[in-house]
Amino acid sequence: MKKSSFFIMMMLAIPLAMTAQCDSCKLKLYYSWYRLNSNKEILSDVFTYEFADSSVTVVAKNKYTAGITPDVIDLHIIPAQDINQMSFRKKGKPGIGVLVGGITGALAGAIVGFARGDSYVYYMESESYVPAGVKAFWIGLAWAGLGVGLGAAIGSSKTKIPVNGDIENYLQNKPRALKYSIRYYTH
Repeated sequence: MKKSSFFIMMMLAIPLAMTAQCDSCKLKLYYSWYRLNSNKEILSDVFTYEFADSSVTVVAKNKYTAGITPDVIDLHIIPAQDINQMSFRKKGKPGIGVLVGGITGALAGAIVGFARGDSYVYYMESESYVPAGVKAFWIGLAWAGLGVGLGAAIGSSKTKIPVNGDIENYLQNKPRALKYSIRYYTH
């Protein structure tokens, strides 16, 4: 009896332990691109650290470690009037798009291959028998390639927010852009 009650208590404690996660584990990192008004320069390879009332603070990707506050020397401030456009994409999104697209394409192709059933192929005045499984494999493989391409294209899309160097546009779009900053998840 003692063993079974101990086992039940442990099973009840597992969900509690799984929900006790640190804040840095919930941190969502978004790659950021800033098209600047001066010389149409694009500032890339950065994470957005914080949105202030008249500026954006960024940190280089290679200078940031998740869950650790970056040093002040690693932070760069961009005035809002210098920003033409802000673009964001979630870290790892293209990889997930490729994975989901490839699996979906392979499954859809295999279903089509099996649905078409067995058949005979005529090539150069000869007849060959092709089982449904072989057709499902080759159609699934071809459609997996298409799914990978489509998943990569969809996964690498960015959210674009226009600022055009106008502080009013920046302040209007700031609530929409807040979720792309590190400080939104850590404070």
